[in-house]
Amino acid sequence: MKKKLFAIILCAAMSASALTGCGAKDTVEKAADQATAAVEKAGDAVEKAGDAVEEAVSAADLSAVDVTVEFGDYEAMKNLSTEIQNGRATGQVVQVDGTVSNFAKGMSYSIGEKDEAAGQSIGTTFKIVGVEEDDYPTDGTHAKITGKVAPDPENGAAFYIYTLPEFVEVIE
Repeated sequence: MKKKLFAIILCAAMSASALTGCGAKDTVEKAADQATAAVEKAGDAVEKAGDAVEEAVSAADLSAVDVTVEFGDYEAMKNLSTEIQNGRATGQVVQVDGTVSNFAKGMSYSIGEKDEAAGQSIGTTFKIVGVEEDDYPTDGTHAKITGKVAPDPENGAAFYIYTLPEFVEVIE
């Protein structure tokens, strides 16, 4: 999130400097000020949305589980994943007992199930609120994760299971 905000600010500054030769100095300065204000407003909105997700997860009663996926239940995981991806599980508290996968070196973590006979896997992404990447379970770990389904505050089109560290159980 901070990288995106920095990139937006950098683009605004570069655009303003590129326009320096195109008009009067006052016009360029005004455009730069407007661009900076818009970037700051967008950054504030993203930060507020992220805070809202964190508060919602923190305030949620994660002991009142709406959907449970048991370890090895590929069909239940497939159904849950479809519901989450289509935005139909938003607000539900889910518990998934599955295998953790780490995609793109920490950019995305998912928990899912395998259908050994068909050679297929399916899962859904999750985020642990308030922790760094080093605190996530490692790739291939058997874990049980309980969390609340919510849209990504940065783009709204992606959905995650948001959880807290105390609701991530690594199973040996």
